[in-house]
Amino acid sequence: MLRIANPESDRSGLELEAAAMRYLADREAGFELPASVPSRDGDELVEADGHLVRLVTWVEGSMLADRGHLEQRTLFELGALAGRCQAALAEFQHGGLDRELQWEPRQAPALLAELGPRLDENERREMVATGIGALDPLLHDPASLLPLQAVHCDVTDYNVVGRRDGAGRLRPTGLIDFGDVCESWRVTEAAHAAMAAVIHDLGDPLGGVLEVLRGFDSVTPLGEREAEAVWSLILARSAVCALSSTHQAGLGEGSAHLARAVAEDWATLAAVLAVPAPLAVAACRVACGFE
Repeated sequence: MLRIANPESDRSGLELEAAAMRYLADREAGFELPASVPSRDGDELVEADGHLVRLVTWVEGSMLADRGHLEQRTLFELGALAGRCQAALAEFQHGGLDRELQWEPRQAPALLAELGPRLDENERREMVATGIGALDPLLHDPASLLPLQAVHCDVTDYNVVGRRDGAGRLRPTGLIDFGDVCESWRVTEAAHAAMAAVIHDLGDPLGGVLEVLRGFDSVTPLGEREAEAVWSLILARSAVCALSSTHQAGLGEGSAHLARAVAEDWATLAAVLAVPAPLAVAACRVACGFE
Protein backbone atom coordinates (compact mmCIF):
# COMPACT_ATOMS: atom_id res chain seq x y z
CA MET A 1 0.00 0.00 0.00
CA LEU A 2 1.39 3.40 -1.00
CA ARG A 3 0.94 5.97 1.75
CA ILE A 4 1.26 9.64 0.82
CA ALA A 5 1.68 11.88 3.85
CA ASN A 6 0.11 15.29 4.28
CA PRO A 7 2.68 18.01 3.38
CA GLU A 8 2.52 19.19 7.01
CA SER A 9 3.42 15.74 8.36
CA ASP A 10 6.47 15.58 10.57
CA ARG A 11 9.24 13.30 9.31
CA SER A 12 10.17 12.28 12.85
CA GLY A 13 6.64 11.01 13.46
CA LEU A 14 6.74 8.84 10.35
CA GLU A 15 10.16 7.53 11.33
CA LEU A 16 8.74 6.67 14.75
CA GLU A 17 5.95 4.65 13.10
CA ALA A 18 8.42 2.66 11.03
CA ALA A 19 10.68 2.04 14.04
CA ALA A 20 7.77 0.76 16.14
CA MET A 21 6.66 -1.61 13.37
CA ARG A 22 10.19 -2.99 13.00
CA TYR A 23 10.49 -3.40 16.76
CA LEU A 24 7.23 -5.35 17.04
CA ALA A 25 8.08 -7.51 14.02
CA ASP A 26 11.41 -8.48 15.59
CA ARG A 27 9.63 -9.57 18.76
CA GLU A 28 6.97 -11.67 17.01
CA ALA A 29 4.18 -10.09 19.04
CA GLY A 30 1.59 -12.64 17.90
CA PHE A 31 -0.36 -10.62 15.34
CA GLU A 32 0.17 -9.41 11.79
CA LEU A 33 1.30 -5.87 11.13
CA PRO A 34 2.51 -3.80 8.18
CA ALA A 35 6.18 -3.74 7.22
CA SER A 36 7.96 -0.90 5.46
CA VAL A 37 9.17 -1.70 1.94
CA PRO A 38 12.41 0.21 1.26
CA SER A 39 13.02 2.03 -1.99
CA ARG A 40 15.73 0.91 -4.42
CA ASP A 41 18.06 3.22 -2.52
CA GLY A 42 17.13 1.56 0.77
CA ASP A 43 15.09 4.47 2.13
CA GLU A 44 11.80 3.91 3.99
CA LEU A 45 10.69 7.50 3.33
CA VAL A 46 10.92 9.13 -0.09
CA GLU A 47 10.10 12.75 -0.86
CA ALA A 48 8.00 13.39 -3.97
CA ASP A 49 6.29 16.65 -4.94
CA GLY A 50 6.48 17.98 -1.39
CA HIS A 51 5.09 14.80 0.17
CA LEU A 52 6.76 12.06 2.15
CA VAL A 53 5.83 8.74 0.57
CA ARG A 54 6.02 5.25 2.06
CA LEU A 55 5.30 1.79 0.77
CA VAL A 56 4.07 -0.75 3.34
CA THR A 57 2.84 -4.31 3.08
CA TRP A 58 -0.88 -5.06 3.16
CA VAL A 59 -2.42 -6.73 6.22
CA GLU A 60 -5.18 -9.06 5.09
CA GLY A 61 -8.53 -8.93 6.84
CA SER A 62 -11.52 -6.68 7.48
CA MET A 63 -11.78 -3.96 10.13
CA LEU A 64 -13.69 -4.94 13.25
CA ALA A 65 -15.37 -1.53 12.95
CA ASP A 66 -17.22 -2.78 9.87
CA ARG A 67 -18.91 -5.49 11.89
CA GLY A 68 -22.03 -4.75 13.89
CA HIS A 69 -22.36 -6.96 16.94
CA LEU A 70 -19.08 -8.52 18.07
CA GLU A 71 -19.17 -11.81 19.93
CA GLN A 72 -17.73 -11.98 23.42
CA ARG A 73 -14.84 -14.13 22.20
CA THR A 74 -13.96 -11.57 19.54
CA LEU A 75 -13.92 -8.79 22.15
CA PHE A 76 -11.82 -10.94 24.49
CA GLU A 77 -9.30 -11.53 21.70
CA LEU A 78 -9.28 -7.83 20.83
CA GLY A 79 -8.20 -7.18 24.42
CA ALA A 80 -5.61 -9.95 24.25
CA LEU A 81 -4.14 -8.45 21.07
CA ALA A 82 -3.89 -5.06 22.79
CA GLY A 83 -2.19 -6.76 25.74
CA ARG A 84 0.36 -8.43 23.48
CA CYS A 85 1.06 -5.11 21.81
CA GLN A 86 1.63 -3.39 25.14
CA ALA A 87 3.88 -6.17 26.39
CA ALA A 88 5.96 -6.16 23.21
CA LEU A 89 6.43 -2.36 23.33
CA ALA A 90 7.40 -2.30 27.01
CA GLU A 91 11.11 -1.73 26.32
CA PHE A 92 10.77 0.24 23.09
CA GLN A 93 12.74 3.48 23.12
CA HIS A 94 12.79 6.24 20.52
CA GLY A 95 13.57 9.93 20.55
CA GLY A 96 10.14 10.78 19.11
CA LEU A 97 8.02 9.09 21.77
CA ASP A 98 7.75 12.13 24.02
CA ARG A 99 5.54 14.15 21.71
CA GLU A 100 2.35 16.13 22.19
CA LEU A 101 -0.44 14.17 20.56
CA GLN A 102 -4.12 14.95 20.99
CA TRP A 103 -4.94 11.26 21.45
CA GLU A 104 -2.55 10.87 24.38
CA PRO A 105 -4.82 11.19 27.45
CA ARG A 106 -2.61 13.66 29.33
CA GLN A 107 -3.20 16.13 26.47
CA ALA A 108 -7.00 15.95 26.80
CA PRO A 109 -7.42 19.05 29.02
CA ALA A 110 -5.47 21.18 26.53
CA LEU A 111 -7.65 19.89 23.69
CA LEU A 112 -10.77 20.72 25.69
CA ALA A 113 -9.53 24.26 26.30
CA GLU A 114 -8.82 24.73 22.60
CA LEU A 115 -11.81 23.08 20.95
CA GLY A 116 -14.49 22.90 23.67
CA PRO A 117 -15.68 26.51 23.27
CA ARG A 118 -16.26 25.87 19.57
CA LEU A 119 -19.03 23.35 20.19
CA ASP A 120 -22.38 24.87 19.31
CA GLU A 121 -24.52 23.08 21.88
CA ASN A 122 -24.22 23.63 25.64
CA GLU A 123 -25.25 20.04 26.31
CA ARG A 124 -22.42 18.72 24.18
CA ARG A 125 -19.89 21.04 25.83
CA GLU A 126 -21.00 19.73 29.22
CA MET A 127 -20.73 16.11 28.06
CA VAL A 128 -17.20 16.61 26.79
CA ALA A 129 -16.14 18.53 29.90
CA THR A 130 -17.52 15.77 32.14
CA GLY A 131 -15.72 13.05 30.19
CA ILE A 132 -12.36 14.78 30.18
CA GLY A 133 -12.84 15.96 33.75
CA ALA A 134 -12.74 12.32 34.85
CA LEU A 135 -8.96 12.51 34.35
CA ASP A 136 -8.48 15.20 37.01
CA PRO A 137 -7.54 12.80 39.85
CA LEU A 138 -5.03 11.02 37.61
CA LEU A 139 -3.43 14.27 36.49
CA HIS A 140 -3.28 16.08 39.82
CA ASP A 141 -3.07 13.47 42.58
CA PRO A 142 0.53 12.26 43.13
CA ALA A 143 -0.85 9.08 44.68
CA SER A 144 -2.40 8.20 41.33
CA LEU A 145 0.85 8.08 39.35
CA LEU A 146 0.63 5.37 36.70
CA PRO A 147 3.47 3.55 34.91
CA LEU A 148 4.55 5.00 31.56
CA GLN A 149 5.78 3.25 28.43
CA ALA A 150 5.53 3.32 24.66
CA VAL A 151 2.00 2.50 23.47
CA HIS A 152 0.31 2.10 20.10
CA CYS A 153 -2.47 4.30 21.59
CA ASP A 154 -5.09 3.23 19.04
CA VAL A 155 -5.64 -0.54 19.24
CA THR A 156 -9.29 -0.12 18.32
CA ASP A 157 -11.88 -1.63 16.02
CA TYR A 158 -10.75 0.71 13.21
CA ASN A 159 -7.15 -0.49 13.40
CA VAL A 160 -7.59 -4.15 14.28
CA VAL A 161 -8.42 -6.41 11.36
CA GLY A 162 -9.79 -9.91 11.58
CA ARG A 163 -10.51 -13.01 9.55
CA ARG A 164 -12.96 -15.87 9.92
CA ASP A 165 -11.63 -19.14 11.28
CA GLY A 166 -12.73 -22.59 10.19
CA ALA A 167 -15.80 -22.36 12.40
CA GLY A 168 -16.79 -19.02 10.87
CA ARG A 169 -15.86 -17.04 13.98
CA LEU A 170 -14.27 -13.62 13.51
CA ARG A 171 -10.77 -13.61 15.00
CA PRO A 172 -8.67 -10.44 15.45
CA THR A 173 -5.44 -11.17 13.58
CA GLY A 174 -3.72 -7.93 12.62
CA LEU A 175 -2.95 -4.39 13.76
CA ILE A 176 -2.45 -1.40 11.45
CA ASP A 177 -1.87 2.38 11.61
CA PHE A 178 1.00 3.20 13.94
CA GLY A 179 0.53 6.95 13.57
CA ASP A 180 -0.36 7.49 17.24
CA VAL A 181 2.58 5.67 18.83
CA CYS A 182 3.78 7.70 21.81
CA GLU A 183 4.71 7.49 25.46
CA SER A 184 1.70 7.32 27.73
CA TRP A 185 0.33 5.52 30.75
CA ARG A 186 0.59 1.86 29.84
CA VAL A 187 -3.04 1.32 30.88
CA THR A 188 -3.97 3.63 28.00
CA GLU A 189 -3.62 0.66 25.65
CA ALA A 190 -6.23 -1.32 27.58
CA ALA A 191 -8.64 1.60 27.97
CA HIS A 192 -8.63 2.64 24.32
CA ALA A 193 -9.19 -0.94 23.17
CA ALA A 194 -12.01 -1.38 25.68
CA MET A 195 -13.74 1.83 24.62
CA ALA A 196 -13.87 0.52 21.05
CA ALA A 197 -16.29 -2.19 22.18
CA VAL A 198 -18.97 0.25 23.30
CA ILE A 199 -20.36 1.14 19.87
CA HIS A 200 -20.93 -2.53 19.08
CA ASP A 201 -23.55 -2.84 21.82
CA LEU A 202 -24.80 0.54 23.01
CA GLY A 203 -27.40 -1.23 25.13
CA ASP A 204 -24.68 -2.76 27.30
CA PRO A 205 -21.63 -0.47 27.11
CA LEU A 206 -20.03 -1.85 30.25
CA GLY A 207 -20.37 -5.48 29.15
CA GLY A 208 -18.17 -5.04 26.08
CA VAL A 209 -15.61 -3.01 28.02
CA LEU A 210 -15.26 -5.76 30.62
CA GLU A 211 -14.80 -8.49 28.02
CA VAL A 212 -11.96 -6.56 26.36
CA LEU A 213 -10.38 -5.94 29.78
CA ARG A 214 -10.52 -9.64 30.62
CA GLY A 215 -8.73 -10.42 27.38
CA PHE A 216 -6.09 -7.77 27.99
CA ASP A 217 -5.53 -8.84 31.59
CA SER A 218 -5.16 -12.49 30.54
CA VAL A 219 -2.02 -11.50 28.62
CA THR A 220 -0.72 -8.45 30.48
CA PRO A 221 -2.15 -8.12 33.99
CA LEU A 222 -2.94 -4.58 35.09
CA GLY A 223 -2.00 -3.23 38.49
CA GLU A 224 -4.72 -2.27 40.93
CA ARG A 225 -4.34 1.48 40.34
CA GLU A 226 -4.41 0.86 36.59
CA ALA A 227 -7.62 -1.18 36.86
CA GLU A 228 -9.22 1.65 38.81
CA ALA A 229 -8.11 4.20 36.20
CA VAL A 230 -9.56 2.40 33.18
CA TRP A 231 -13.04 3.91 33.38
CA SER A 232 -11.75 7.47 33.69
CA LEU A 233 -9.60 6.91 30.63
CA ILE A 234 -12.57 5.50 28.71
CA LEU A 235 -14.67 8.55 29.57
CA ALA A 236 -11.89 10.90 28.50
CA ARG A 237 -11.15 9.00 25.30
CA SER A 238 -14.83 9.05 24.33
CA ALA A 239 -14.97 12.80 24.92
CA VAL A 240 -11.78 13.46 22.94
CA CYS A 241 -13.05 11.42 19.99
CA ALA A 242 -16.39 13.26 19.93
CA LEU A 243 -14.68 16.64 20.24
CA SER A 244 -12.11 15.92 17.55
CA SER A 245 -14.42 14.40 14.94
CA THR A 246 -16.94 17.23 15.38
CA HIS A 247 -14.17 19.80 14.95
CA GLN A 248 -12.99 18.10 11.75
CA ALA A 249 -16.53 18.04 10.39
CA GLY A 250 -16.83 21.76 11.15
CA LEU A 251 -13.78 22.43 8.99
CA GLY A 252 -15.71 21.21 5.97
CA GLU A 253 -13.94 17.88 5.76
CA GLY A 254 -17.13 16.18 4.68
CA SER A 255 -17.03 12.44 3.99
CA ALA A 256 -19.13 9.41 4.73
CA HIS A 257 -16.38 8.12 7.03
CA LEU A 258 -16.28 11.35 9.04
CA ALA A 259 -20.07 11.58 9.30
CA ARG A 260 -20.12 8.03 10.63
CA ALA A 261 -17.35 8.84 13.11
CA VAL A 262 -19.22 11.88 14.48
CA ALA A 263 -22.40 9.88 15.01
CA GLU A 264 -20.59 6.94 16.62
CA ASP A 265 -18.44 9.14 18.84
CA TRP A 266 -21.36 11.03 20.37
CA ALA A 267 -23.35 7.82 20.81
CA THR A 268 -20.39 6.23 22.58
CA LEU A 269 -19.87 9.25 24.86
CA ALA A 270 -23.56 9.33 25.81
CA ALA A 271 -23.53 5.60 26.54
CA VAL A 272 -20.51 5.65 28.85
CA LEU A 273 -21.65 8.79 30.67
CA ALA A 274 -24.93 7.02 31.45
CA VAL A 275 -23.13 4.28 33.38
CA PRO A 276 -22.72 5.11 37.10
CA ALA A 277 -18.97 5.67 37.51
CA PRO A 278 -18.63 3.83 40.87
CA LEU A 279 -20.30 0.76 39.34
CA ALA A 280 -18.03 0.89 36.30
CA VAL A 281 -14.86 1.27 38.38
CA ALA A 282 -15.85 -1.63 40.63
CA ALA A 283 -16.64 -3.82 37.61
CA CYS A 284 -13.31 -2.98 35.96
CA ARG A 285 -11.51 -3.95 39.16
CA VAL A 286 -13.23 -7.32 39.22
CA ALA A 287 -12.51 -7.93 35.54
CA CYS A 288 -8.82 -7.44 36.32
CA GLY A 289 -8.86 -9.78 39.30
CA PHE A 290 -9.30 -7.33 42.16
CA GLU A 291 -12.13 -7.47 44.67
